[in-house]
Amino acid sequence: MKMRNSNLRRHTLYMVDSRNRVLSQSIGSRSGVTLVELLLVAACFVCGVVIALRAGDTYGVLGYFGGFALGFVAPFAVVAAIGLTVAYLIGALTGIPEYPVCAAGKCHSRDAPNSDYRYEWDEAENRLIARCQCGTPYVKRGRRFFRLGEEGSLTPYMIWKPLRGWFTDDKPA
Repeated sequence: MKMRNSNLRRHTLYMVDSRNRVLSQSIGSRSGVTLVELLLVAACFVCGVVIALRAGDTYGVLGYFGGFALGFVAPFAVVAAIGLTVAYLIGALTGIPEYPVCAAGKCHSRDAPNSDYRYEWDEAENRLIARCQCGTPYVKRGRRFFRLGEEGSLTPYMIWKPLRGWFTDDKPA
């Protein structure tokens, strides 16, 4: 059993076994809530009270309880639906999956920590290097994906075309 930081976020740590299966995940030592979280919960509480009062007038005691539950949960559901929609649209425009299949055709991009790519930070060039299990290093810039040469040169490999997917990149770097 070992611990590793698999995606370069300082606050995310995965505990994995010898076969790289995730056993536990720690998100860090953050305590308390942010102002946005506090305002969201307060707004949901107010919605719950308002809907409970209106439903209570019509349906009695059951309306108070059901109205508060509905009024408190509905704003969370709306915010979650909007967030998921925005995340899907951003992903469709910028790349899902995040990285294409490697040049050998063996390594695939998946959600961390199951991805075949491992990430390294290049301090000298200030860039993230994605290295597939085959050992080939890649660099992503915007929608373009490059192979990283031995001397640090970038060779175009693939490009993400919005709503269509990954295609061979023929443009010069």
